[in-house]
Amino acid sequence: MSSNVQEDQVAGIILAAGESKRLGGKIKQLLPWQGKSLINFIIQTVGECNLSPIYIILGANVDQISPEIDISKVKIITNNKWVEGKGTSISLGIKSLPEQVNAAFIFVVDQPYLNTKLMKGLLDVYDLKKADIIAPYVHGIQSNPVLFNRSVFPELMKLKGEEGGRKVFKHYHLEKLEWDDEKVLWDIDTLADYEKIIN
Repeated sequence: MSSNVQEDQVAGIILAAGESKRLGGKIKQLLPWQGKSLINFIIQTVGECNLSPIYIILGANVDQISPEIDISKVKIITNNKWVEGKGTSISLGIKSLPEQVNAAFIFVVDQPYLNTKLMKGLLDVYDLKKADIIAPYVHGIQSNPVLFNRSVFPELMKLKGEEGGRKVFKHYHLEKLEWDDEKVLWDIDTLADYEKIIN
């Protein structure tokens, strides 16, 4: 008998609409990482967990970024309100999902140490608990990605401005996946952050 994870349709939404203001003119999504652009590294990693559909939300620099993306693996959705903040990208992504989707991961484009082991760990918790929200925690610090059950979708659709998924945590049942690898906490906001991970 197949597991519930295989029976349930789990989607992926990659948030990649930001402007990279603190990167000295560089486009974060196109920074080289692991032999490819950062955005394609995230797409490849996400694609290894049989999620369907996988949406990538673009906004700033869409004309430079979209030609670099393999659209056989993901669907690009352009957020014309990206300047208002990531809440608009989460809302747009959730609203775009097909009705048959049971749960959705929210990914960020600047998590260079995202890995399938972490994603599969979150899916295992979902399989066992069917919790509203499942999030990894590293020594008490919440990390990404977060897996949201369909029960949470109505609240996620209301997000605006810079509101993130964490805003809805207190209203739903949260299951924590304790994780030891501190590298999953690393993100890239500045050139110094990027230089830290490549050196």
